[in-house]
Amino acid sequence: MATFIAEVRDFQGNAKKEKVEAISQEQARAILKNRYSNIGKVSKAGFDLDLSQLGEKFTTVSVKDKAVFSRQFAAMVDAGVAMVRCLGVLSDQCANPKLKKSLLDISSDVQQGT
Repeated sequence: MATFIAEVRDFQGNAKKEKVEAISQEQARAILKNRYSNIGKVSKAGFDLDLSQLGEKFTTVSVKDKAVFSRQFAAMVDAGVAMVRCLGVLSDQCANPKLKKSLLDISSDVQQGT
């Protein structure tokens, strides 16, 4: 069984967080429905380890990928393409997920002016 934390309101309207042991989120909602008038967000307590994201944190962008990006970016800027457009096009074409995420973050920052 897992532990779930829910934002609930009792019959007097007081808001609080409640812990409940249940097999699923639906079962946790059913248990809480008997005790409280209003059940808000129900989420699993603790942390979940997602191994796909863990591997992404330790990967690096290779020198070759950086060189290819730099060369393509410079060519596009020299051709008069707007910087935001260059970043968008290059992030769409990028195969490296870490570089792609970085390019999307940079593009977003440039668009916002930060």
